[in-house]
Formats: sequence, C-alpha cells, structure tokens
Amino acid sequence: LIFLQMLITAFCSLLVLPFDSVPVHLVDWGSAIPPVVYLILFSSCLAYFLQTNGQKRTSSARAAILLSPEALFGSVLSVLFGFDPFSWRLLVGGLIVFGSILLVEWPVKETA
Repeated sequence: LIFLQMLITAFCSLLVLPFDSVPVHLVDWGSAIPPVVYLILFSSCLAYFLQTNGQKRTSSARAAILLSPEALFGSVLSVLFGFDPFSWRLLVGGLIVFGSILLVEWPVKETA
C-alpha cells in the first residue's frame, strides 16, 4: 500500500511538467536527473515512508503536535536563507497557527 502511495505521488509530480515555464526540450537532462532522483528517493519516498510509519506508532494528538511546526520551520528557514524578508506579520501568523494547533490538541483533564 505504501509503495502504491509513493507511485501515485511520483506520477502526480510528473503532471506539472506541461505547465512549467521552461520547455522540456531545453532542459539539460544530464545535470537535471541526479537532483530529481535524489528528491524522488529521499524527499518523497523515504521521508513519506518514515512519516507514515512514525504516525502508525503514535497517537493522533502527538502526531499532530509533532507535524504542526512544519510551516513554522519552513518560514524560519526561508527567512534564514534569505528567500523571504522577516516581518512581524509572518511571525504573528506562524505563532497563531502553531498556538491554535497546540490548543486544540492539548490533553484536557476530565473532571467527574
């Protein structure tokens, strides 16, 4: 089942090729294939496999808390690497999203 999911992910990734801004015949395939194979094997297949296996072995609340800072880390790394400028709006938005997920998933003690 996991192999089928990875195959579907790879197939759907190929569906975006016709919408790329660079025509396919202008691509230097000799230098493009190694990074694409790396992304397929590690960023898609291996990471997806490890994530789904990890989610099977933990509760849904814990998995949500562990996966919730993904957008926050993406924003922080984007600012650190210089792709996006830092703004208070970015910080406050990230903290609101992260805080809301923690608030929803935080365990509540039931009273009798």
